[in-house]
Amino acid sequence: MGLTFRLGQLPTSLFTDASNNVGIGAAPSGSYKLEVTGTAKVSSTLLVSGASTLTGAVGVGIAAPSSGLEVYQSAGGATLRVTNSGTGTGSGNGFHIGTDGSSPYNVSFVQNENAAQVFYTNNGTSTDERMRILASGGVMIPSDVSGTSGYRINYTSADAGSRSWKIANDNAAYGDFFIAQSTTQSGSTYAAKFTINPSGNVGIGTTSPTAAAGLAFVLYSGASQGRICVKTSSTGDASGDGLQIGMSGTSAFIEQRENDDLTLATNASERMRILSGGCVGINTSSSSVRLYVKSTDATSSSYAFGCENGSVNLFLVQGDGRLFTGTAAQSPYNRTTGSVGNLFVDYDGSLYRGTASSQRFKENIIDWSENGLNTILALKPKTFTYKESYYSQPDRQFLGLIAEDVAEVSSYLVDFKNEDGTGDIENVRYANIVVPLIKAIQEQQAIITSLQDRLSKGGL
Repeated sequence: MGLTFRLGQLPTSLFTDASNNVGIGAAPSGSYKLEVTGTAKVSSTLLVSGASTLTGAVGVGIAAPSSGLEVYQSAGGATLRVTNSGTGTGSGNGFHIGTDGSSPYNVSFVQNENAAQVFYTNNGTSTDERMRILASGGVMIPSDVSGTSGYRINYTSADAGSRSWKIANDNAAYGDFFIAQSTTQSGSTYAAKFTINPSGNVGIGTTSPTAAAGLAFVLYSGASQGRICVKTSSTGDASGDGLQIGMSGTSAFIEQRENDDLTLATNASERMRILSGGCVGINTSSSSVRLYVKSTDATSSSYAFGCENGSVNLFLVQGDGRLFTGTAAQSPYNRTTGSVGNLFVDYDGSLYRGTASSQRFKENIIDWSENGLNTILALKPKTFTYKESYYSQPDRQFLGLIAEDVAEVSSYLVDFKNEDGTGDIENVRYANIVVPLIKAIQEQQAIITSLQDRLSKGGL
């Protein structure tokens, strides 16, 4: 039997047994070298080597611990440090758990070694790594983590009426990455809202962001209309603000929702602008007409507007303002054998051929029987000025004919408002006056020839 020491009348007793096991407060059970029954307090350093068992609440730095292990430090944050033979035993070694001493107090988990911090869980059959924080700060969730439908990060709102979100992949090597939302409030069924597939294509509202070659981004609205909207601090954030690009049914659209211009550019230079009022300018940032096209310069080699059939130019507006009608079979210039351009602007602004003189374009050909000399003699040349409302230089003198006077002589020499020869008289056809001039010369020549014959017969 061992030796028992009883110290006076103190309630605490010290016991030993034959194996030199020590008990405080009660006889030792024989399983441990030291057993304490009741509360033990260490005011300095406690060094325990080998396997030790502590039952009940253990306090470090606190006299009355309320949990299994409680660490208290009056100055600064409390810290529990774990080290081993590989880490060293200094204050900056090992793994630390504690508070940072600030208020409110932040809990900290500190890996003081130049290595990763790893988190494990046990799924019932084995202990598996679930997350790793690298020494460089990177966070990794291993690809072999199992979970419902491959979800890696779950967010469930505390509000029962809110929807939950999950971040996941499809558990396949280089598989899709997606962010999913619960389909109903507090629901357990999820639908992907954002997807990145193995090719790097991005999809919003679709799990298959693939289509035409080179396609990298797909937006699927799931409704009859889908839009992408770009807004700034100047546009506001309402549903009708900003620039919107989308589709309505099968029609595509680009909408400038602000009261400002819409511009299109290439090579970092503006090429076309649709003004807020609807006018369109090409190669210019301003336009006061519905369509304004500006050439690169004012030379004949620069064209502001053109129309072609295949590779053949049919109609061009040159930078110097001239019109070019082309040499193709469909071009007005090539419809006759004339050696000069045959396009002219009529009195009403219409474009017409002016040299369609070939017989193949004409019918009902009859000799003109009117007297050319009398027609020419009946014309009354005038000097005049234009009204200021019509011409910007009202003091400038002009020489010409008055259309109404010419019409009284011959209707062939004027243009009327209507093509059937009715309506107001508008313009003198000066080119047509060449015809009675030819007739007048012929008539005068006939008179001269007759006079010459009479003089010859008279011996003069």
